[in-house]
Amino acid sequence: MATVISRVQVAPAGNATEMSLPLTLFDMPWLFLYRIMRRLLFYRLPISRDTFIETICPKLVSSLSLTLTYFLPLAGNLVSPSDSCTKPELRYMPGDSVSITFAESGDDFNSLIGFGLCIGTTHHHVAGDGNTMMSFARAWAMISKLGGDLEFIAERSAQFYDRSIVNDPYGVRDLMFEEMKKVAKVELSEAEISPPRINKVRATYIMRWRDIEKLKNLVAARQRAREVHISAFTVTCAYVWTSLVKARVAIGEQSEDNKMEYFSCVADCRSRLNPPLPASYFGNCLVRCFVKSKHGILVGSEGFLTAAELIGETIQERVTDQEWILNREVWLSELKISDPQRVVAVAGYPRLDIYAADFGWGKPEKVEFVTIDGGNLMSICKGRDSEGDVEIGLAMPRTKMDAFSTIFADGLRNF
Repeated sequence: MATVISRVQVAPAGNATEMSLPLTLFDMPWLFLYRIMRRLLFYRLPISRDTFIETICPKLVSSLSLTLTYFLPLAGNLVSPSDSCTKPELRYMPGDSVSITFAESGDDFNSLIGFGLCIGTTHHHVAGDGNTMMSFARAWAMISKLGGDLEFIAERSAQFYDRSIVNDPYGVRDLMFEEMKKVAKVELSEAEISPPRINKVRATYIMRWRDIEKLKNLVAARQRAREVHISAFTVTCAYVWTSLVKARVAIGEQSEDNKMEYFSCVADCRSRLNPPLPASYFGNCLVRCFVKSKHGILVGSEGFLTAAELIGETIQERVTDQEWILNREVWLSELKISDPQRVVAVAGYPRLDIYAADFGWGKPEKVEFVTIDGGNLMSICKGRDSEGDVEIGLAMPRTKMDAFSTIFADGLRNF
């Protein structure tokens, strides 16, 4: 158990003025889907309790305050007026702040990373996607590490807030909000804020670049008439998805060959819009990629190859089709799934280098996505120690984890 040392409200430095950002069609789905994102960064930093309290804590508070001046909406609130005609928005008002808690654990968590420092963050996905939140994490780390070089930091951390550039020709934002109001509430429940303890274990698997290249070559050798988008993300997701399905079979869960299995991921589409959004655009700009296949195919001898082709084809088609990205019908049609227990979804992306968040103590020793505890989620991020490696995080009951571990390792040896 952790002992709380202090709780501090941190406001943006200076005299920040009011800011409001209307939600776009890319933000609206996150009011109701996978809303709360939690992440832990572990740093190896052998320090005394006094040093932590007297040096580290004040530095983190002051650097966070400076960082928030470049990310004002993160210090504000998601405002959902009771008037059903008024759309939700992100709103910062002078006096708004974020809460930061400093705590100390006396437990031996050497099985995780060893003694040191852990920074945990929680945010609502409607505030921003992985690109936005990674920009925030890097800015906070850079300000903490470099201190007073604010001109350089301002140039690197400036965000693009103009949402008038986001076209919505089909009225997806308004339609989606009206549809979702019928089936869900925007307010957060207590369970979402403090999820109950669940009977799962966590594990991190490393997909080495050599194995990734081997899997990519296997897919490339079976190319059909049209080329498939083959990337480290594609083959990693395909391999983990099929291994998870096989693990369910291995522990005796019901198996029906004709049952559909689903896979869901997102892809950044800032550069795909017309006009394109800058890389520094603050908020969400993701297209959803949804794949399905019969259970019997995925557990068969060519299950991985089929999964890789389906995922690769879907990503390639979705990110290059602006009609798909913006059309209201396709957005709404995939929100209704017949069996959500058979959906595997992804949190994270290998191109977002979370290990680059150096607060002055070096890169993190370990990254954990706490979000995956709550559902059929896998986390993916760039590997820490070797260029080209990919880290996969999973949380599931121990019997299923043991089965997955065996299938995961054996499969890579036998390919």
